[in-house]
Amino acid sequence: MIVGITTMYSEIEQPDELTRIERVAIEYISALQNTGATVALIPPMHAGHRKLQLESGPQEWQRIVKDKAHDQAKELVGRLDALVLSGGRDLNPALYDQDPHAETAPARFERDTLEQALARAAFLADLPTLGICRGMQMMDVALGGTLYQHVPDLATGASHSQQVPYQETSHIVDVAPDTLLSRIFDTDSLAVNSMHHQAVDQVAPQLVPSAKDADGIVEAIEAPSKRFFLGVQWHPEYLPDHAVLFTALAEACRKG
Repeated sequence: MIVGITTMYSEIEQPDELTRIERVAIEYISALQNTGATVALIPPMHAGHRKLQLESGPQEWQRIVKDKAHDQAKELVGRLDALVLSGGRDLNPALYDQDPHAETAPARFERDTLEQALARAAFLADLPTLGICRGMQMMDVALGGTLYQHVPDLATGASHSQQVPYQETSHIVDVAPDTLLSRIFDTDSLAVNSMHHQAVDQVAPQLVPSAKDADGIVEAIEAPSKRFFLGVQWHPEYLPDHAVLFTALAEACRKG
C-alpha cells in the first residue's frame, strides 16, 4: 500500500549556503506508517530549473508547469493507493477568483498547480484522499469552492491560531450525522487543535460540510459519492486520538 503525500518548500540558511528543501513533518509520515503504508513524498516541479525558466519566460514557464502537473497527477493517481494533501502556506486566491487579502501569504505557483491537479484527478478516479488544513482548502477550491482569506476578520469566538504544543486541543467541532467523519469517530463532537487563518467559505458543489465549529466555520468536508474523499481543517497527525483517520484511509485502500 503506497500513500503519496505532498510536500512544502522551505529554505534553511546556513553560514556559507542556502539549502532549499521540500519537506513533510515527521508526524505525517509516522501516522501513515503506523497503518502499514509505504509513504512516497510528492514534490512539485520547481522554478529552480532556472535555465529553462529564463529561456522560456514567465508565461511559457507557467504553461510548462501546468502541463507537467497534469501529467504528474495523472500518473500518480494511477500508481498510488491513496493520497494525502498536507498542510502549509496559503493558496493563491486567484484560484477562486479573488484578489489577495492583506494577510494572505505569497503563494507558490508550482505547489498550487500540482495539488489542484492532484485533487481533481483523485476525485475523478475515486482515489482515497485525505486533506489536512491547507489540503482540505485545496480539495474545496479545486472542485469550485472558495475560502475566507482571514478568519479573524469574521470576529469569531474560537481561536484558530494555536501555538505549540500542537498535541493539545483548542476548541470543539460538531460532527454532522450520517457522514463518513461521524462513522470514523463514532461521535457527534471532537476536540481539535487549530493552526490556520484561512477557512472554507463556499463549499464546492460535489462536497458537503461534515463538521463545523460553534461559530459556523467549516472544519471538515467530504464527498458522499466517493469511498474516501475527506478533508479536515485541524492537524490529526499530532493527536493520538485522531489516528483513526489514517486507519480509515488505509482501510479504504484495502477495500478498493
